[in-house]
Amino acid sequence: MSTPYILGFIAITLGYLCGSIPVGLWIGKLVLNVDIRNYGSGTTGATNVIRTCGLKWGIIVFFIDIFKSIIPTFLTVVASNNGIVPIWTPPIIGMSIMFGHNWPVFANFHGGKGVAVGLATLFVMSPFSGILAFSIALIIMLSTKYVSVGSMIGSLVGGIGLFLQITMEDFPIEIIQTRDFSYAIFAIGGTVLTLYKHKDNIERLLKGEEMKLGDPAKIINTKEIHD
Repeated sequence: MSTPYILGFIAITLGYLCGSIPVGLWIGKLVLNVDIRNYGSGTTGATNVIRTCGLKWGIIVFFIDIFKSIIPTFLTVVASNNGIVPIWTPPIIGMSIMFGHNWPVFANFHGGKGVAVGLATLFVMSPFSGILAFSIALIIMLSTKYVSVGSMIGSLVGGIGLFLQITMEDFPIEIIQTRDFSYAIFAIGGTVLTLYKHKDNIERLLKGEEMKLGDPAKIINTKEIHD
């Protein structure tokens, strides 16, 4: 196996480990000495941290999650552009970061939903798609008060935007990195993974039980999750 392939697989593994850093879980234990997976949506994401620990701590988690995704993705894009790793490495490392965040090895494989890390990776691959996804998500969140709805629709719009940039040579906004079709792995895979992780939210929405923006977290599990 050639060196670029070996380095590519190493990068993907490191991406998973970066994604696995359970920032929200640590913040919950630091601030309130609780496992936030026992509250609210049962995840370690920024939204659940806001509901459990407060806005300030949720914002901190959001930005750390952003950076734990942006840094490895950006470095991999630079490496792929210089032939150090294969061209398909960035979209796969994007998926590995999301898998790490959602099923973290450092937190008993019980993490978040990958919205922040997916958005950060998308932004590195295509700033246009990232800004579009974030803008749509924010508008929907503020207008409906449902973070889950904004996250799902924003992810779908971002994935479609990236896919169109890859497949349409005359697309009016240039993709910043490459038009290599391997980026469709993230355009499709990242969107599907985000929607899959929101299946419980969809069920609660249909029942009229979904929490809205600003609602406090409720205890959902009285048994401690062991890491």
